[in-house]
This record gives sequence, C-alpha cells and structure tokens, in this order.
Amino acid sequence: MNTYSKRIYAFDMLRGIVMILMTIDHAGIVFDKFHFSRDSWFNYSSATIPHLQFIVRWITHTCAVTFIFLAGTSLALSIGRKKSESISAAPAIDRHIFFRALFFIGIELFYWNKFCLQVLFAIAMCYLCMIFLRRLAWRLNLIIALFLLIFNELAVHSFFSLADIDLFVIKSSARGAYIDIGAIRLLFPFVHPGIPFQVGSIKINVLYPFLPWLPLMIFGWLFGEFINNKGKALLYTPKFHRLLAFGSLILITLALMLKYINRYGNMFVYREGLSLVNWLYISKYPPSLTYFMYQTGIMLALMLLCLKIEAKKERIALFNPLIVFGQTAFFFYLIHKHVMLLPAKLFHIEGELNIWPALLAAVITMIVMYPLCILFRRVKRQRSFFILRYI
Repeated sequence: MNTYSKRIYAFDMLRGIVMILMTIDHAGIVFDKFHFSRDSWFNYSSATIPHLQFIVRWITHTCAVTFIFLAGTSLALSIGRKKSESISAAPAIDRHIFFRALFFIGIELFYWNKFCLQVLFAIAMCYLCMIFLRRLAWRLNLIIALFLLIFNELAVHSFFSLADIDLFVIKSSARGAYIDIGAIRLLFPFVHPGIPFQVGSIKINVLYPFLPWLPLMIFGWLFGEFINNKGKALLYTPKFHRLLAFGSLILITLALMLKYINRYGNMFVYREGLSLVNWLYISKYPPSLTYFMYQTGIMLALMLLCLKIEAKKERIALFNPLIVFGQTAFFFYLIHKHVMLLPAKLFHIEGELNIWPALLAAVITMIVMYPLCILFRRVKRQRSFFILRYI
C-alpha cells in the first residue's frame, strides 16, 4: 500500500461505518414505535427500557462523536495540504470555513426540521470557532478542549442555578426542559439542548449546543495537525496502532470508573443498580463526560480497525460501500431520510412497526443510497460547481 497517498481511506471507511450506524438509528426513529430516545438527563428513567432498542441506540451514539472529530481532522488536513501546495492564503481559508459553516446552518434552519438545530449546527459553530482557534498553539488548544470537556457539567449546573431553577422541577415537567427560565434562555443554545429561544415570532430549538461538542472538533484538529507534522505513514505503524488501542481501553475504563463512582461526570444520569443498562445509560443531550469517554473509545477502536484493513490491502476497492458512503457522507445525510420517509408516509407505517422491520428498512435505504452516492461522487469529481465544495 502507498502510505504516502493523499487520501487516508481508513477515514473514509470510518465515516462509512458511522453512516451505516446512523441509518440504523434513523430507521428506528422513522419506523420503530419502541425506538429508545430517553438519552437525556431530564427524561432519564431506567424503568421499562426495551433492551434491544437501548443497545442499538447506544452503539449508534458514536456517530456524532465521529462526525465532529473527523470534521476537525479533515479541516486540519485540508488546510495543511493547501499550505503545502501554496494554494490559499489565510484569509481565503477563513472565508472557505466561514461560508461552509453558513451553508451548514442554512441546511439546519430550512432543510430538515425547520428551526431545529442539530448536529450540523454544532459542526458549523465549531467551524466558526476554529477560524480563531486554529491560530493558537497546540498546547493552548489542548487546554481549552480539556477545560470545556471536564467542566461542561458544572456549566450546565451553574446555568440552572443562575436561572434559579431546580433540576428536579425540569425533570418532572411534562416536556423536560421546556419551561420558562427568563432571559438566561438566550445563553442555553451554547450549553444545553431543548430550551428554545425566539427571534421575533420564530421559535428556534437547539438540540446540539455547540460548546459541549467543541472539544471534539479541537481534538480532531490537533489529530490532523499531528498527521500533517509527522506524516501519514505513521498512521500505519504498529506503534501508532498500539497507541490507539491503549487510548480506547483507557477511555472506556475511565467511563466505567465514573459510572462506578456515580457522581460528577454522568450529567445527572446516575447508576441505579448493577445491570448492563445501568452501566451503559448515558446522557447525550447534553453530552456527559461518560458519553464522550465511552463513544470516543469506541471511535478509536473503529479507527484502529480501519487503519489495519487499509494497511493490509495493496489496493483499495473504491466501490466498497464503506468507501462510497464515507466519501459522500454529507450527501448521504441530506438524502437518506427522504428515502425512508417516502414509503413510511405512503403506506402509513411511520412509527408503527418494531425494530426488525426498522432494521430491514435501514438495509433497503442503504441499497437505494449506494448507486445515488456513486453517481454523486462521479459528478462531484467531474464538475466544478461551487456548491459541491460544501457537500
């Protein structure tokens, strides 16, 4: 294998894996009436949990972590490549990041659930932050990322204290955090999900407040800079593979330790027993420290697997579904739900089935998306439409 090739196909495979996991999760949302979605501290309950749906949902949690981490890595690699080839000056790079972020926010505001800001909003806001953060020394960026990661839960608690709202009041309310908390509501899109704010008569709801996710973007950026400085060949060495395995093991062990201690780091989702569900139950909205440790550990393990696969192959099969989906991830994201919703609404089966038909629907969706993604990849390579640079 040519370890000095410009593209790291292991990252494409990793994206492809999480696109498949995302499709499984979204098929559950569309079709499975028992789909598990109580992964927030304010609607946490360990009672009457559908265990199979819980495990499937838990595994798919790694999607958001991987998307944002690799977004930071790709940003660093792209900028490094442009600098090495003297393609763009710093202002041009900043403009590209800025307009890409605006494009993502536009998609979130008007394309899916209107005025409901999800993972693309988090990525976009992190991109805007990186316009400034990419100029800082790596040690300072590391300190910022660790600070945001470790003290996110404290920030959430402090915000509710400032609003003089009891956490138990929110948890016991009918719609979780949808209660009146005054002017401090305007700050919550940065910290806590599910508390809408208004712009005129428009109510905007933020499910992915970007500050808790910014550490992942920074870590991804630092990883990309590490590759730029050390060379891509390092990724395929046994020493680096051992480092990934060790990192994955340490993060998952730390997550288990936090669940055992059952205090800070769990975002108020405390273990109520010793069952597997209690050990794995984590808050994603907002993300807890245990969430990041579990899911980043899984991401590193998957990255290790993909790097080993790429290292063993003399030639990468470019029509491998993982490669195809990974290279067209954003296009896949924009289209796949339409493929699901069309039959769901046409046959009136939206939210009416169970997990097995939902899994079958996920498989059918991927079969439909495969030729569409191949076609889009070809068009993107052959055409120079400016909009294609952002998809």
